[in-house]
Amino acid sequence: AGATRLAAAAAAMSWRGYVSRSVRNVRFIVDNAQMDKGGSCFGVRQWYESNLATMAEVNPHFTFMLRGFDFAEPSLLISFNDGTARIEPLAHKTPTDIDAYLRQAVVDAVKKNRDEIRETATLPHIER
Repeated sequence: AGATRLAAAAAAMSWRGYVSRSVRNVRFIVDNAQMDKGGSCFGVRQWYESNLATMAEVNPHFTFMLRGFDFAEPSLLISFNDGTARIEPLAHKTPTDIDAYLRQAVVDAVKKNRDEIRETATLPHIER
């Protein structure tokens, strides 16, 4: 039973360890006034408080930023290593929604990175 729990925990955490390898940065944008009121940013605050320690542990040289602005729409901004970015509106999202979105972004980035490596490996050798 203990080994099964350990394997399940490792599987659930596996994508989290790829954040620093597949994305350049992760920024949570929040409305300063909504952070403490349980409003549209409540899910962001809950996710950040309950997941930051784990994410930092498995990505020790990566910074997860939480930026507060006045009148900001809660959002998740992910910049990828290839220079592209995604933004996801997070107003009234739950921590589970945020976790799923971040996981999918990391999975997509890992797949894209693998595809680029395969394409490079199959290119013919060019002599100078």
